[in-house]
Amino acid sequence: WRTRSESYIQQKEAAASAKLRVSKLELEVKQLRQQVEHESAINTQWEEFIRDVGQVFKLNNTSSGGPPEVSTIIRHMKNQLHHTKCIEDEKEGLEVKVKDVSKKNEQLEKEVRDSNIALTRAKRDAESIQCKVDETYQQLQN
Repeated sequence: WRTRSESYIQQKEAAASAKLRVSKLELEVKQLRQQVEHESAINTQWEEFIRDVGQVFKLNNTSSGGPPEVSTIIRHMKNQLHHTKCIEDEKEGLEVKVKDVSKKNEQLEKEVRDSNIALTRAKRDAESIQCKVDETYQQLQN
């Protein structure tokens, strides 16, 4: 009877030990599954980044692996490229306007020079006429 009791106690202890070991293994399996899911998510995001980079820079080669934060960088790059394109277009438009204004300015400067020349001639002519009027007046008084 004693051997049977000892055997039963040993079996009970072995069962408790096995149960504890099963619990630990189940926890380890759960952690490993979570880790695999996390790594899978990271890989998926990295592949999306590579695909996005490939599209932005027209790359044919794509490979996988990398951090998910890179997609943020890609979005930022796309925004900056779009912003740069808009600024370049605006710059070209402004350069055309500057050329037009420069041409108009040159025309206005030429008109001012011509007007100043005409004004100088008119003043000379007016002085000449005034002199002749004064001479004629002097002659009439004599």
